[in-house]
Amino acid sequence: MTWLYFLGPYLYENLPTHSYRVIPYDHLPDMAMYSALSICALVLGFYSIFRRSTGRPISSLNFQLSRPALGRVALIMIAFGVLSRGIDYYLSWVLGPFGQLFQIIDFAPVLAICAGLLYYLRGGRELVILVPVSTYFFLEILLRVSETLFSKIIYIIAGMIIIYILERKKIPWMVIALTFVLVFPVFNSRMLFRMEAHNRWYGLAGAEKLGITELIGKGGGYLMQSYSFSDWDNLGASVETQASSRFENISYLGQCVYLVKDQAKPLKYGETFWWLPLTPVPRAIFPWKPPNYHATLLAEEYGCKGLFSKAAMNFPMLVEMFINFGFVGMVALSFFQGGLYRWCLGKVAYGVGDLNALAFINILWHLEKVESNITMIFGGIFQALITWWLLARFLKVRREEPDETVTIGRDEIRVVGK
Repeated sequence: MTWLYFLGPYLYENLPTHSYRVIPYDHLPDMAMYSALSICALVLGFYSIFRRSTGRPISSLNFQLSRPALGRVALIMIAFGVLSRGIDYYLSWVLGPFGQLFQIIDFAPVLAICAGLLYYLRGGRELVILVPVSTYFFLEILLRVSETLFSKIIYIIAGMIIIYILERKKIPWMVIALTFVLVFPVFNSRMLFRMEAHNRWYGLAGAEKLGITELIGKGGGYLMQSYSFSDWDNLGASVETQASSRFENISYLGQCVYLVKDQAKPLKYGETFWWLPLTPVPRAIFPWKPPNYHATLLAEEYGCKGLFSKAAMNFPMLVEMFINFGFVGMVALSFFQGGLYRWCLGKVAYGVGDLNALAFINILWHLEKVESNITMIFGGIFQALITWWLLARFLKVRREEPDETVTIGRDEIRVVGK
């Protein structure tokens, strides 16, 4: 994803432009070179730090839920997902102080669908499980389509594919290709409906506030319209247009390079990282904990956000590394980022073992969100790992077992027993 956002745009026929972010062409060679070096450092850090051991994982690699238990997990997560969605739409103030405590509930939809898929792959055929899971999957997709925010749809699909790969030990290439064919027209058309959705989000004049059932209906309408005017003859051009507009962060980096290099804005030297140690602390327990508005505030400070935009903004990790320590800092911090990624994956044993697999799906959302800032990404990962560790202790799924080495592709991870 880092390559896609920071190096991929250089391969397009035309370099991306932006209406209000400055891309300083004099600094493009440095931007490209240090972005490439940062990706190399990320890979090097992943394969050199924690090379042999990341400590004990959250739960045993041998832990496996029975089919009835998987079915119950799926139904419980559906209940949590419906409850969370209802509270989010109608009583959003309730969950405010408890966000860190109930992060699993926020991810209940994808966990419910993944648990249901695992139930099916292991031979589960009870309609009392399959019908609710299938219905919930369909309705969740429609709801996400109505919001025109496709990252959550891709997240659900990616979670299902990972569960399939972990269980069947093969990559479903045909399913992936078919999914792309079905999803891309909707993704390609999302901006046609974005303004209507935007007005609903912020309660702008003339926008009708819709309930959940009405939003599901709206999503179905968007879905049908997307397929009706999809231009398959210009698919290649559409893919490049979407990639150059959605999957580019060089305008963020360029704007910050312009301010630092050309306008002499000073570096921050780690100032933006101060909130990270506080992320595991629930605000319900410590009400004094300040809100993390860093991504939006940084975007405003560096001119990466429109003057009249009410939207919350991303602030990519690689750009945050630059505004703190410059180009060299991008490379150095990327190296440690790679090692930290390996440690996080080791704590969930690369998805081996049912509880580890569900925890892996949970942190997957944070691992791929490289366009967000460091405290949001690693703070979210730490919160998730702590929650799953507590859940594993509550369920008492860890057993005493000797150290063992598990091979993941060409990789070996040593799991430390008690």
